Amino acid sequence: MKVILLFEKSNKLDSTNFDYYARYSYERFLFSQPHIYVKGLYYDKKSSYYYVLCPDIDGNTKAMDGSNIFQWFANNKVAGCPIKLVNSIPSNALEVEERNIEELINGSGTPDNLRNTIIKLYLMLPKDFPFIYLRYNKDQEIEIVVDKQLTKEENLLLKNIIKKLGIPLNYRLLVDSKVKEKAKFRVFNQGDIEIIPSKFVSDKYSKNLRTLLEDDEYFWVENRESILKGKIKNQTGILPNSWDRLQSRCFLDATVFPQENIRNFLPIYENIIIALPINGYDDNFLSSLKIDLNDLIDLANIGRVSFVLPQSIDRYSLNMIEPLVEAVPDSFILTRRLAALSIIDSRIRFPFLYLPFGIKERTYLLRALYSSVSYIKNDNIRKILEGFICELGRIWSIEEEMVNLRGSMAIGSIGMGSIASSILKSIHGIDRLIEFFSADRLVGLAAPFSANVVPQKFEENYVQILANIYSGLRTGEYPYFIKNSSVILNGLLTINSDAPVIDLAKSFKGKDIERLRKIICKISDETVNIDEINEIICKFNKEIINYENRKTRLSKINIIGLICIISELSGKIRGISLIKWLLEILYNHRNDNDIIGVICDYIESIITCTKPKIVFVSRLRDKLS
Repeated sequence: MKVILLFEKSNKLDSTNFDYYARYSYERFLFSQPHIYVKGLYYDKKSSYYYVLCPDIDGNTKAMDGSNIFQWFANNKVAGCPIKLVNSIPSNALEVEERNIEELINGSGTPDNLRNTIIKLYLMLPKDFPFIYLRYNKDQEIEIVVDKQLTKEENLLLKNIIKKLGIPLNYRLLVDSKVKEKAKFRVFNQGDIEIIPSKFVSDKYSKNLRTLLEDDEYFWVENRESILKGKIKNQTGILPNSWDRLQSRCFLDATVFPQENIRNFLPIYENIIIALPINGYDDNFLSSLKIDLNDLIDLANIGRVSFVLPQSIDRYSLNMIEPLVEAVPDSFILTRRLAALSIIDSRIRFPFLYLPFGIKERTYLLRALYSSVSYIKNDNIRKILEGFICELGRIWSIEEEMVNLRGSMAIGSIGMGSIASSILKSIHGIDRLIEFFSADRLVGLAAPFSANVVPQKFEENYVQILANIYSGLRTGEYPYFIKNSSVILNGLLTINSDAPVIDLAKSFKGKDIERLRKIICKISDETVNIDEINEIICKFNKEIINYENRKTRLSKINIIGLICIISELSGKIRGISLIKWLLEILYNHRNDNDIIGVICDYIESIITCTKPKIVFVSRLRDKLS
C-alpha cells in the first residue's frame, strides 16, 4: 500500500481562511429567526471569534419559539464553533460573505459525515476518475483512499474539489487497489435513503442496470447547476424520448404497500407509471396487481406500463428490477432525473421553491415577507402566515443539500407537504408532518407526468389536499389556499377481474375510449364542459360493460381535482392566489434594495410564461354488488 501526503498538516484547505462552520451556524440563525434584523457575520482576528451582528437585540430578545435568543443560539450553533450573537462588533472586524448559489449547489461549507462527503465528491468528480473512499485511521485522521495511483492532473483536481467543498480538515491520500472490496457505503438499511454513488454498487449488477445508474448519476452531475439556477425551465430534454408524449397516465406507488388489480386502470389510462417496491416489500407486488412478471414485461413492451425508482438503487431487489431492465430499459426513470423533473414542475407551480439565489437574497426575501405579516390584524391569519414563512425559511436552508444527497426522496420534506403541515399545526395544533411528507412525495412524483395520483385509502385525504394545493396555488383563495375539490369524472366503470391482461390492454382502442383518455389529458390544463364530460363517461361505461357485464367483476373510479368547469364558474370572480399575494408584499419592498427587485422579476418571469397542469386523484372504489 502506497501512502502519499496530500496536504501538509500546517495548511488549511479553505483559501479564504475562515471557519465554514461559523458561517453555517450564522446562516441557520438567519433562516430560523426572520423577525430579527441581522446586519452580517464578522470575524475578529485578535479574539479569533465570529460575531453575528444584530444591532437591535438585548438580554430580553426572544427567539421564534419564545426562548431567550442567546440561549437558542448557544443550543443551535455548531458545537465548539467560536461564534456569538452581539449588538456591536470590534472596529477591526472583517465581514464574512454568505454562501452564493454555486456554493449551495455544490454543498460547500456544511458540517457533514464522511458518507455525505463521499456523495458530494462523486457529484463533482469526472466519470472516469478512479474509485475513491473516505475513512478514519487509528489516529482519527481522515484518509482519502483511491484504487490506483492518481496522475498529477487528477491529484490537482481532487485537491481543488476538496477546497471548493470547503472542508476545513487535513487529509492523507492513500492508494489501495483493493479498497472497493473493503469500502462500505451503507451502515444500516432501515431509513437510510442517501443515494449510493454508481461506483459503489455490487459487481452483481448487470451491465444494463449499471448503465442506467451511471446515466442517471451523470445526468445530475452535468445538469444540476442549470436546473437549480433555473436555466432549465421545462422538461424538454429532461424526459427520455419514450416518455415525452402526451398520454393519459396514472401513478401507482408500490414502494411499500401492495396495489390494486392493474386491470382497473388499463381501460382508462394509456400509461401506468409504477414506483417499484423496495427490497423486503416486493413479495406481494405482482400478486396484488394480479399478474406475473412476464405479464408486466409484456405490458411495458407495448407501452402500457412504465417504471420509476425514486430510491437509491441498492434499496431494490435485483430479482425484481433486473429482468425488467434487461427487457425494457427505456421504460425506467431513476431518482436523480425524477428529482430534476419534480424541481422544474414544483417551481412552475410555486416559484418560491428552489429559488436560484444565494443565502443573502433568500434572507432578504424572508425578512421582507415576515415583516409584512406582522401588520396583519387578524390573529389567526397572521399566525398561519408566520408558520408558512418560517417553513419556507427551513426549506430554503436545506433544499439543494437534500436533493444532492437523496434525489427524489428529498421531495416530500422540502415541498408543499411541509408547508401544509405547518399551516395545519398553526391552526389546530395537530402534527401531521409524516403524513404530509408521504403524500407530497407521491404527488410530487406524479405531477411532472400529468399523471392521476392513485393513493392508498388511508392516505387519500392528505394526497387530495396536496393535489389541490399543487393545482390551486395560482388560483386559490387568499390566504387559505387549500380549496375544496370536485368530482370531475364520476362513476367510471372499470375491470376488476382475472381477465387475460394483455388481451384486455389491447382491447380498449375505440373512439369512445380515446375520447375519455383525451379528456383526462385535456382537463389538466383547459376549461371543459360538464355536459361533454358526462356524455364521454356514459359511452365509456358502455364499452366496459360490453367487455365485462358481470357486476361482481367491475369497479368504480372517481377522478377528483380542482378544475374550471364552465357551468359552475360562469360569471364568478376568482380569488387572489397565494403567489400573487406574496408578490404584492414584495412589490411594497421593491424599492428597498435591488435584491427584492431581482427576485420579483424572476417570479414574474415564471408565472407569466408557464401554466401548471392540475393534479388529479383517482379514487378506486370497491367492486359493484
